[in-house]
This record gives sequence, C-alpha cells and structure tokens, in this order.
Amino acid sequence: MGSVSYGVLWSPDSKRFALMTRAGHPNQDVTVYFLKGDKFQEIKIPDLTVEIPAKIRAGKEHPHVANNNWQQAEKWNRDGSLLLTIDNVIDGVGHTASATRTVLLGFDKSGKAKILKSTVKYESRNDED
Repeated sequence: MGSVSYGVLWSPDSKRFALMTRAGHPNQDVTVYFLKGDKFQEIKIPDLTVEIPAKIRAGKEHPHVANNNWQQAEKWNRDGSLLLTIDNVIDGVGHTASATRTVLLGFDKSGKAKILKSTVKYESRNDED
C-alpha cells in the first residue's frame, strides 16, 4: 500500500490554492480552494483526463502505467486563471506512449470553474535497450 503526499500551489494573493494529492504511484489529483469570507471552500472543477489513442499505442503491449491522468497545478496567472497539466503515460518492452493535456482554468466571481483553453500533445516512441 502506498503513502499519500501533498503539494500546494498558492495564488499570488493567497486567496486561492491548488492542492495536489498523490496517492501512491501513479496517481495525483488537483483540488482547488477559494477563500470565501474567512474559510476556504472547495471549488468543483471539470473532469480533467486525457486518453491515449490506439494510433499512439502503435499496436504494442503496455502493461505498465507510469502516469495515470497525473494532474499537476503549474501556475496561477495574474488574471486568476490556473494552468494545469494532465499526463497519461504507459510503457512496455521497447515502447512508450503518452498524452499530455494542458488546461487553462478560469474562475468567475462566485468561484465557478470553466475550461478556457485545452490542448493535447501525444508521443509514441521506441525506447532503446
């Protein structure tokens, strides 16, 4: 059984933070909190996942999951938006397949989250022995 570890990314004004919770390996999630009055409250964010298409798997077997939709809060922007990455990486003998999604989350005054921008980068590579 794995351990749980945490990381926090505070906004510059200290009124928001992203909590990254790592439960063993290969899982890490992000939860966002906003200061409302004198308490921090969790803000519901959209489901943030990324899939690796069959084309990227290149017909290979990938029994090992290196990152399972690993969510990382990267930075808070001046406008209050939050940049996140979501990584999905699988590998096997001689081949690695991955998908990385970059998401820009915006928040309205009530704290409701909305995806402002989302891009995905795929990689399929043969590993050297």
